[in-house]
Amino acid sequence: MHPRMLHLFCSLLFAIAGMACAAPVPIADFVQRPEAGVPHLSPDGAHLAIRINLADGLYGLRVIRLADMQTVSLLKMPRHDLPGRIFWVDDQRLLIEKAQQSGSLDEPEPTGELISTRLDGTEQSYLYGYFNQEDSLRTRAKGRDRGFVSVIDVPLPHDGSVLVSVLPFDNRKVSLAYRLDAKSGAKREIARIGTPGLAFLADASGAVRIAYGIDEETLKRSVYVRDDAEAQWRRLDAAAIGEEFLPLSFAPDGKRVYAHYSAKGEPKALVLATPVNAEREVLARDPEADVWGTLSAGRPATPHAAVFLPGRPRTVYLDDRRNEARLHEALSRKFPDEFTSLIDFGADGTRVLMGVSSDRDPGAYYLFDAKAKTIRKLVGVLPAIDPLRMGERRPVRIEARDGTALHAILTLPPGREAKDLPLVLNPHGGPYEVADDWFFDTDAQLLASRGYAVLQVNFRGSGGSGPGFRKAGYREWGGR
Repeated sequence: MHPRMLHLFCSLLFAIAGMACAAPVPIADFVQRPEAGVPHLSPDGAHLAIRINLADGLYGLRVIRLADMQTVSLLKMPRHDLPGRIFWVDDQRLLIEKAQQSGSLDEPEPTGELISTRLDGTEQSYLYGYFNQEDSLRTRAKGRDRGFVSVIDVPLPHDGSVLVSVLPFDNRKVSLAYRLDAKSGAKREIARIGTPGLAFLADASGAVRIAYGIDEETLKRSVYVRDDAEAQWRRLDAAAIGEEFLPLSFAPDGKRVYAHYSAKGEPKALVLATPVNAEREVLARDPEADVWGTLSAGRPATPHAAVFLPGRPRTVYLDDRRNEARLHEALSRKFPDEFTSLIDFGADGTRVLMGVSSDRDPGAYYLFDAKAKTIRKLVGVLPAIDPLRMGERRPVRIEARDGTALHAILTLPPGREAKDLPLVLNPHGGPYEVADDWFFDTDAQLLASRGYAVLQVNFRGSGGSGPGFRKAGYREWGGR
């Protein structure tokens, strides 16, 4: 054999042997917590606010200047507390909804408290929450906070205020909304409804005009509407609500709303609805799957696409001639086999914050600069995970004994033929309204890295396939 051929042959043998003997991905890589999350771009596109993992149960809010990627400030939070939702009130000030994480696998739960800070870390204040019930100069000046607060929206144009809903501790029979000064904490009541547990929706002018939720006393869905900020509230009847009606945002005309809607238990569609009657224009629907989410650009949030699961995400553009739809389609082509979402836009539209993830990739955040025509990676969610060493998550469809279609995800060991594999059946928790999807799953990938196939079935009672499918699982444990 020619010496060069012999050298090439030996090199190939060693490479194959190295692949066969490669050490499995360390378990520690699968059990780490995400390093970053809930990023948001400042309105002027100059700064990024993002939740970061500081290790050992500590989290913080980091503000980064995008021009040089330098940290402007770092707000460290007490152990097990973390930033929940993050809002830019203007180019200089942020609001953080405080949250807590009880267990390593638990989703963070909001605590009903608000923290305010300037982007440089100055003027930090505990803006609203139950710790403001102690006697202090603030409580004597502005009153004690006796409720669970949640941000509704940041009105435009930016005026330093934010719209919030409050579920009062001392009056469980009402739902309240306030306009809150994001610096001083001074508040003015803007809505009051005699039904507890409602969320609110504001129009483009900042007027709170829709309230919705489940009546805690009757356990029935309630939707209230009004024509403007001063009008009386009207409760919609059951015919207008249907089986489920979840308003998302007002349409540009200020009269209709985008909503997820199911009339009689079928999978929820994206509709353009006139709330005061049963008029519903269906924009996108799937016969077997709820609309999983919408894609929108800028403020106000007008959807330009609907996304459907189960299986690989399927994007349906509502009007493929819109600039936002064309931009999303173009950026998605840069990341084949992954799902791309447009999170935030700078005010002039030239900077776009993006999220990219897949079944093998736990995700990363990128910045698209339209002027420079560049896409820059900012941070990975789980940087220790190498997508090339992860297994495929394959959507499958199973028919139950009575003919009901069940959607499932099958994760296959990387580099192994899908044949004669040991199988782990891994049902999701909940049990109701929860569903497993195509995106990266730590447990499934850990098992797959050890040679197991993993099957996750969305059984009756799971979410994602309509209210009727969810209700089909009620009182059926051990049944069908």
